[in-house]
Amino acid sequence: MKKVTNNISILFALFLIILSNSIESKPLDEIFSIAIEAASNEPFVVSSRVSIEAAEAELSASKRARLPVFNASIVNALTIDRKIDDRNSLRKIEDEGLDFRLQMIQPVFTGFTIQSEINKNKARVSSYAIEANKNFSKTIIESVIAYVLYNSSLYQKKELQKALLRAKEILELEKKRYNAGLTNLSIFSQVRVKYSEIQLLYNQAEQNLLYHEANYIRLFPFEEKPDGSNVSYSDYEFLSFVNNKDSYDMESLKYDLAAAEADLLKSRGARLPSVALQITGTYYDVDGSDQEVDEYDIKGGLQASWQILDFGANRKRVSAKRSVVSATKYKIDYQRRVDEVTNLSLLANIASTQQQINEQYVVLNDLINQSLLMESQLTASEFIGLSLIDVLFQKNQIQMTINQLESYNIQYNLELKMLSQSMLDFVVSRSLNVEN
Repeated sequence: MKKVTNNISILFALFLIILSNSIESKPLDEIFSIAIEAASNEPFVVSSRVSIEAAEAELSASKRARLPVFNASIVNALTIDRKIDDRNSLRKIEDEGLDFRLQMIQPVFTGFTIQSEINKNKARVSSYAIEANKNFSKTIIESVIAYVLYNSSLYQKKELQKALLRAKEILELEKKRYNAGLTNLSIFSQVRVKYSEIQLLYNQAEQNLLYHEANYIRLFPFEEKPDGSNVSYSDYEFLSFVNNKDSYDMESLKYDLAAAEADLLKSRGARLPSVALQITGTYYDVDGSDQEVDEYDIKGGLQASWQILDFGANRKRVSAKRSVVSATKYKIDYQRRVDEVTNLSLLANIASTQQQINEQYVVLNDLINQSLLMESQLTASEFIGLSLIDVLFQKNQIQMTINQLESYNIQYNLELKMLSQSMLDFVVSRSLNVEN
């Protein structure tokens, strides 16, 4: 009995040494660093940046609409009829030669068309920037979770391989005990069932590994694969904060409202006259002239134009744009409620997940202690293989649950920070700690 007790103490001490090395908390800072790099090269994120560049080009074009426009043309017209009282005293009104014409138009007032286009494109640039940051944040979270799950899947498969080999040894031992008449058929059959359950658990772990490996390779094509060591992230400090900033969706809707109001201003301004400074120069007979002196005209002045009658078309456009503005305001109110519910839901999920992780670790430690005790009784007459193989199954099943819960805990915490647009700052600051 004393020898058995000593064996238990030695095995338990060795286990604690191994356990302390394998589950020592590893900060996520390094994973954040490679996730930022991986997310930066994702096509989904790159396309968002390209959209910003396109919107900035549109904004630049709308601002340049305030600058003068130069038009050049060559006119070749045939005089069909002309009635002029004093032909020699007038400059050529109609001409049968080939004339070159250069015209400059400088907008003075366009009924708010130019300004509304500028406002709309400014809102679009900001909206695309918000969308790009949102896509970047989502991809970072996806990359972090892909890394964590792939590493835990590698570890789980290795542990289940060991458990499967040990279960096979227990099955063979129980078979010998059954043949020797030391156990009955019922217990031997139950051991075989538990062995099959561990096999099924191993097959499930293999399938999970293939799925998580595919995700990992997609997001980290040039990164070395993790070694599959047992790492716990449950003690990682995510820092508490006050969620007082609008979400990406909310801010995007606010810019959509600004764009809709710009469209409304443009449609209202269509009722107003437009004024422009126009200067036109015409050089006559560029194809050859009998005149010894070059002949040309230079004319300039203000031009005003406005629409007198459109049969109510513009009034309908104003009504439609006003409806868009109202609809966007309702969307903002709805999104505010959604964000409040999402915030409370994430806080509840974080608290619940953390509690479940702690409870599962307590159960796991109890099972480990039980397995150590049963292993020490391997050659003793009171050894029961059914109990040991059942503990092996439960240990691996709970470990898989813990791995999944820890990934959820990371995801919920990052999504909570993303809800207030603080996740990017958080992961970048933590990744800088790795570089330093």
